[in-house]
Order: sequence, then C-alpha cells, then structure tokens
Amino acid sequence: MEGKYKYIAIVLLALAIIAGALALSKSKREQTQQKNVDKAVEQINGTKKDAPKGELISGFPSDLVMENSPSIQSSYSVQYDANTKQYTATYELTKPIPEVYNSYLDYLGKNKYRIVNKNSTAAVSNIYATSDLADINVVLSKDLSTGKNIAVVTYLKK
Repeated sequence: MEGKYKYIAIVLLALAIIAGALALSKSKREQTQQKNVDKAVEQINGTKKDAPKGELISGFPSDLVMENSPSIQSSYSVQYDANTKQYTATYELTKPIPEVYNSYLDYLGKNKYRIVNKNSTAAVSNIYATSDLADINVVLSKDLSTGKNIAVVTYLKK
C-alpha cells in the first residue's frame, strides 16, 4: 500500500512541475505578445515628443501662430514614420476668433494651400487645408475650462 502512495505522490509532483512550467511559459508568451502590441501601437500612433512648457516644438512653423507674443499652452510632435511628422500647437488668442480665422484664410491662400474644408460658427471655427508638402488643420474655439479663446493648429509634414 505504501508503494502505491509513493507512486501517487511522484505523479502529483510531476504534474505540479509540468503545470508550473506551463504557467511560466504562458507568462513569457504573454509578455512577448504585450511587447509586440506595444510596438504595433507605437507604429500606428507614432512617437510623441513634447516641447518645453510655453514653447513651440522644434519644427513647428512659427508663421502658423497668428499672435505676436503667443501664450503657448502646449506643443508637441509625433513621428509616424521616416517621412511623416505631425506638429501641433495650442495657444491663447488675444484677437477675436473671426479676425484670426480670416488671418488663417489669408495666410493659407497666399502660401498656395488648397482649402478642403472650412466652417465658422459662434462656438467653433475650423479650416483644413492641404498642399503637396503639408496638411494644416486649424481649430479656433473657447477653452471651456478657462473661458479664453484658443487656437489648436496641426501641421502634418508629408
């Protein structure tokens, strides 16, 4: 009878070792899968780089800011691939939204951008324009948290 229990104990120990090895293998497999998912998300979302507080990110065209002394709330770039980089800046407006909206329309026309979409309402104004070298999206609105008018400008270098 004692030999039978010994045999059962050995079988149970072997099963425990196998179960532990399978669990460890599954954990490593899940870690590898998570790393692969993280790499795929980075390729889709790009690699983001923030500018120092109050500054424009390097590479953002400063002539896209329609203020003389802008109060930059945030600015960053996102590198999607070797040839595609997006620059974004958010800044406070001191001028009325309709005036800034018209300044952007003038700028884009003079710089040979094709206006794809534009809209101006009391709540928000936006312009989307494109050229062979870049796309520009401008959104002008009131920041609900501060009550101040802001511009969010995105420049996608092709």
